[in-house]
Amino acid sequence: MNLSCPNCNQKANTKSPEFFKEALIECSACGTHYHVEGHVVNISDRSYKQVAQAPKGIQIENQINSKVITIDSEFQRSWMSILFGLFFIGVVGFQFFQIPQLLSFGWHLIPLALFGIIGILQVVKSFRKRIIHISPKELKITHSIPGFFLKDKIFPLTDFTQFYTKKIITKNNETSVVRFSLQGILKNGAGEVGILGGFMEADQVYFLEREIETMLDIRDVKVNEEYDNRSAIKMTFGKAYQLMKAVRRNNKESEI
Repeated sequence: MNLSCPNCNQKANTKSPEFFKEALIECSACGTHYHVEGHVVNISDRSYKQVAQAPKGIQIENQINSKVITIDSEFQRSWMSILFGLFFIGVVGFQFFQIPQLLSFGWHLIPLALFGIIGILQVVKSFRKRIIHISPKELKITHSIPGFFLKDKIFPLTDFTQFYTKKIITKNNETSVVRFSLQGILKNGAGEVGILGGFMEADQVYFLEREIETMLDIRDVKVNEEYDNRSAIKMTFGKAYQLMKAVRRNNKESEI
């Protein structure tokens, strides 16, 4: 692990809470970007976002002056989620098959009905796809199966100057859930808008971002909050030990 700039040997500020968020470090002295594993990273090189083909779970159909991108549900890619829904439906069916008397109305039907509804909703959710229609003027998001709280979204693409991939971390008790979102930056400094989120892999959003920017002939440039997958590090136990050891050594040297 390298906590000193490869260009000027300036030590990283490991006492900053921002240090542990990503593995890319920007030297405070010369501005060089480098990875904690030691190699220099060319931050202006945009090739890291190039996805050769549509990632798993995404299908694209090119039409005249438009594109249609279909995104599978993340739950569809997990058979456990589908089996969970079928289990709930099976419990209800089994009870009615084994005990015909349950068909008579009574309060005992309420928990069974809830089981059945949960099972059906889970199966529907597993097979619901998101469909993105991209044209030079607008981006429209629809769903293959309607939902009670799901609404179609339409974004006038002429309102945006840039799109980027954002990493979103949601803390749930003691665990953290990482998801990726496609963001759009509005013209005239009017802020940004979340276009579509909930992706488990950054490559999925990189692909969508490229397809939209290609359609609109927008040049991809760096955005401050943009997720750079070059900042990733496969943190094994050995690497974690090396990193903490390097941080302690760096902190001691900075105090001298």
